[in-house]
Amino acid sequence: GAVSEAGAFGFDFGVKTDYLKSSLRRLPQQGGPVQPPCPPPDIDIEDWHTSIQRMRALVIDQLYLTHFDIVTDIGKHLDELDATLDRWATWMHPHAEQGTNTEAITSKFVDFVREELTKSSLSTKQIADYETANPAFMSVGGLMRYWKKRLA
Repeated sequence: GAVSEAGAFGFDFGVKTDYLKSSLRRLPQQGGPVQPPCPPPDIDIEDWHTSIQRMRALVIDQLYLTHFDIVTDIGKHLDELDATLDRWATWMHPHAEQGTNTEAITSKFVDFVREELTKSSLSTKQIADYETANPAFMSVGGLMRYWKKRLA
């Protein structure tokens, strides 16, 4: 479920700050956009939002992102995650309603995500880093499966 996708809780009792280890995506030192990893099998948008709300309720100073950066503006980070998750799900919804073949829309979704990254003023190298860290093509299957289950 989304809790396992959105993060695992951990506490370092050797320091004064509790922390949350998370798989939320932001590349280090770049200040770029937040992207939700949405690969199959089970992405549940509502569970993601519930997990994000739970994270908002925690009294923490930082998010330590697995393989990525330390986030100190937690509210902004989670706002961006919520918004991107909804944008991606909304983009995929009509394709699922029409029964579009996953292979047929993969390149379109990759282009959609690349356009979002480009609008964020990332360099070509930074966009390539994002595509390596969280390939958009991997989220197509997860988001399509989510909608197919909801529309059934």
